[in-house]
Amino acid sequence: MKSVLSALLLGFCAAGPASGADTESQEGLAWLTKMAGASRQLNYVGTFVYRNNRQSEASRIAHFMNSGGGEFERLETLDGPPREIIRTNDQVTCYLPAVKTVLVEKRTPRRFPTMLPEHLTGLPESYTVRKEGLDRVAGHECQVIVLEPRDKYRYGHSFCAEVKSGLPLRASSLGEKKETLESFAFTELVIGRDFSRDLVKSRYAARSKDWKVDRSGIPETAVANG
Repeated sequence: MKSVLSALLLGFCAAGPASGADTESQEGLAWLTKMAGASRQLNYVGTFVYRNNRQSEASRIAHFMNSGGGEFERLETLDGPPREIIRTNDQVTCYLPAVKTVLVEKRTPRRFPTMLPEHLTGLPESYTVRKEGLDRVAGHECQVIVLEPRDKYRYGHSFCAEVKSGLPLRASSLGEKKETLESFAFTELVIGRDFSRDLVKSRYAARSKDWKVDRSGIPETAVANG
């Protein structure tokens, strides 16, 4: 990700002195890079609310990265049917107590929250990237970054990143009339917490021994070698 940002910045510099708009775009891209890294590299524990259309769901997340580069995460829904997701690096196990089912798959971890762009290459061609003012989310001061689409075929986006760490505290996708289509925001959050095995341990693993296990999400080669 750093190399992508460096390439973009070099491209701006090669064109000559940066205008105010270019400088603003560079700052916004730097914040997006910082957000993507923070969500993967930091230890944090908190509760957030996700909204889509008229539905909302609260979840609890615990995320840790150890010194060896191992990534551990536990995500549990707090509304509606219980659902728990345990992730260790690229192995994801989802416990569905209501139907007594365990889903196991391997996947490349997506950035948290999933509304963050997967790639920054070419982003300024599709969006105007702006660094706006400061705000507060869950008691933490955060920097607002806005992605305004250059055409009517893309959604707009707004993010608020914790000023010191860059961790995304709030994100939203915006429609053509600036209406919120999808959003995520922490309601409580602790950043930099020491690793705790108990916080990423499944509460359903012991009782799920007789549940149906679906491993169809794992490639056959991985199953054979496992």
